[in-house]
Amino acid sequence: MFAFRKLVALDEATQCLLLFEEDQGSGIYHLLIISSEELFQKASQLSKRYGLELGVRFLDVVHVAAAVLAKASIFLTFDTRQRKLARAAGLEVKP
Repeated sequence: MFAFRKLVALDEATQCLLLFEEDQGSGIYHLLIISSEELFQKASQLSKRYGLELGVRFLDVVHVAAAVLAKASIFLTFDTRQRKLARAAGLEVKP
């Protein structure tokens, strides 16, 4: 998207993607596959339980659901509502 909007040169974007793939290959992070059915089921549970109270948006709920399913040790966000939802879902949130 940033290359499309001319915020980053195409060669810089390509280099970033290559570095990202290198990091995956070296074990810095691993890719976790979560089925869409499992993800949306967890998101639906979170939405029903906290949606009206916290006023969270769809993608915030999906991100938190993915973190819960991934058993994330820390959830990073600068979004106030997403932070409240992540804490309510039992995640440790920073900053």
